[in-house]
Amino acid sequence: MSSSAVGYESSSQSWRFQGRALYHLSLIHADTARSHIPKHLQNQLVVFPGNVTLGGYYLAHYDDSPAGAFDELVVMAGLVWDGPLSCAWAKRVLVNSTEAYNHGKRTCGLPSGRAKFEHSHEEKTTAWWDAKTPGVLRVTSREGPDRGHKAHIVVPALKDAHKKPAPPIRLAMPSFSGCTPHCPDLLKYALQLKAKVHILPHHREMHAETRQLSKKDASLHPEFMHGRPVVTLLFDRLDMHVDKPARVASQNPKQQAERATFA
Repeated sequence: MSSSAVGYESSSQSWRFQGRALYHLSLIHADTARSHIPKHLQNQLVVFPGNVTLGGYYLAHYDDSPAGAFDELVVMAGLVWDGPLSCAWAKRVLVNSTEAYNHGKRTCGLPSGRAKFEHSHEEKTTAWWDAKTPGVLRVTSREGPDRGHKAHIVVPALKDAHKKPAPPIRLAMPSFSGCTPHCPDLLKYALQLKAKVHILPHHREMHAETRQLSKKDASLHPEFMHGRPVVTLLFDRLDMHVDKPARVASQNPKQQAERATFA
């Protein structure tokens, strides 16, 4: 465990995560996205020409966090407007850390679940975030309605990506969460990050391979994981601070039932 893995209770206002992440954006049909976000946010869905929004996934490995080192897969349903910025609504969050799972579910109102992350690679390494050649990461949900469903993600070679020039960026953005059985209210929190951002080459054959692999198993939320790809970004030297969520709206029991897909 990292030297700074002192637990989420050590800071009640914000938490720091450091590592590497892939941010894969794809086009999602707006009607599909609306069916997976709370009704009172549906009018804030960002819709582009062609009746599509941006979804996809965020895949991260944190070397350092309050819960130590762990992996995280966030399945994103679509973009929600919160002027002057927009933020992604998380359909599902999977981690391989029980501490991170409990914190996300109970404190942050995330649709969290525990999962197994397996990297199939010719180098026989489990470090998908630091491999010399491409490999396939298989993420298997261990609980909830999607238990046993798998996501197959073809991960490009990331070992030497940091050697290429990339602009450092700083972002501050809002995020929504909540409307779950453990956090029935709508929550909002601030997120600040800095990283060196690389645009990764688009490999059509890699996405085709992912689809073929997913057909062999019960696929994990394919409508969001396998949308039409737009861009994949590598956040190298990621340093992210997440503030404690605050309640912005309460839900009645009917609204809770509409969002409460995962326990």
